Amino acid sequence: MVQKRNMYAATTKTEAARIKKHDFIIFYVNKTGRFNCVCKAKSRWHDPTSRWPTRVTDEIDLSVIQSGTVSVRKVAPSLQFVKKSKWIGLHLHGGLGNYGRPITARDYKTIAAHMKQNSKLFA
Repeated sequence: MVQKRNMYAATTKTEAARIKKHDFIIFYVNKTGRFNCVCKAKSRWHDPTSRWPTRVTDEIDLSVIQSGTVSVRKVAPSLQFVKKSKWIGLHLHGGLGNYGRPITARDYKTIAAHMKQNSKLFA
């Protein structure tokens, strides 16, 4: 739904509480090993207006800031939030990566810059 309708849905109220209007979200696609999109939350959470493949509690409207594809392995050495980890995937699994904590502005800029270099639309 991110690509088709510029929306994201939360499966729990706890997850929804961690993302606020105007926050930036970097989407990582499991099994691809890639970051694929940077979006900005442009609304507050609201009741779902779309059909989702899983049960959701709320949805939020997004605007796409940058689309592209970035291999996590390629940028991992430059990212602070995975710097000392042997298991990068642990930081990216689940609904919200980095254990639900924000990443640094430096990490955001690194990912967005690499994404801009390979800005083909994500699948």
